Formats: sequence, C-alpha cells, structure tokens
Amino acid sequence: MKFIGSFLYGFLPALVLKIFLLNVPKVVKILSKLEGYIVLSTIKRRAAAKYYYFMLVNMFLGTVVTGKKFEEINSFLHQ
Repeated sequence: MKFIGSFLYGFLPALVLKIFLLNVPKVVKILSKLEGYIVLSTIKRRAAAKYYYFMLVNMFLGTVVTGKKFEEINSFLHQ
C-alpha cells in the first residue's frame, strides 16, 4: 500500500505534467491555424510565440508565485 501511495504522489504528477507539456506545442499550432494563417512559416512563428508566452506565464511565473505564496502560508501557520 505504501508503494501505491508513493507512486501516486511522486511519479504520477510528473508523468501527467510531461504528457501535458508534450501536447502544448500541438495545441498552439492548431490554434495558430485556426487564426486563419495559411503560410507554414507564419503558423510556426505564431505557435512559437504562443508557446513562449505559455511557458513564461505558466511555468515560470506560476511556479515562482505559487511557491512564494505557499512559503508565506506555511510561515504564517507555524508562527
């Protein structure tokens, strides 16, 4: 039972995140095509820009801000 719990809390979230991040470029490329662009280089450039903004906001700022907020909550609870 301990193995299942450690698997669910340790390995599974990282696997789900990896699968999600592998599919993000495909999704942003589809979104760029839906914007109406026909030329492949324009689609790729727009998809790269969307992916960059996604990574900046979600991965960097989301991780930093969330981590800082959890630290503040933890220090507040343990005062």
